[in-house]
Amino acid sequence: MAKKSMGGGSILDQSHILDIAHFVFGDFKKIINCFNSKISNLKVAADDIADIVIETKKGLIGTIHQDMFGREHKKYMDVYCEKGNILWNVYDCSVTVYNAKTKKYKKYKHKIDHNQMYLNQTKHIFKLIQKKTKPKVTLSDGVHTLKTILKAEKMSKLNKSIKV
Repeated sequence: MAKKSMGGGSILDQSHILDIAHFVFGDFKKIINCFNSKISNLKVAADDIADIVIETKKGLIGTIHQDMFGREHKKYMDVYCEKGNILWNVYDCSVTVYNAKTKKYKKYKHKIDHNQMYLNQTKHIFKLIQKKTKPKVTLSDGVHTLKTILKAEKMSKLNKSIKV
């Protein structure tokens, strides 16, 4: 994770949040904006933060935040919808839904820890090897995520800040 030359960095190493966004919301249409850089004093030769604003082919717009240095390490996805918003907190294993009509929040806490997710993934891999199931995420899904990351990185490099 500490060496960009070996595929590391926040945006690549934490790509699974993009995988999940793609799985849940469908193909991405465009990267609206991306900030991807190294801004901390961490001794890493890679980006340590990424903020991506993305639009899906279905017209959903969301932001994805990933960082490697925050004192309260965060990885989350915000989805902005017509009738409210959805916030998925990766490390809290929760989804919070804001209803624009009632102006109320409802939090759904998952009863699973991160270790259980890895155990479930391992069981799924064994079922794949035994040909008892099909992959939940295909190779083309992974390629879509990688292409999205490469375009986001390119956009981040092309963006110029504006002095105030």
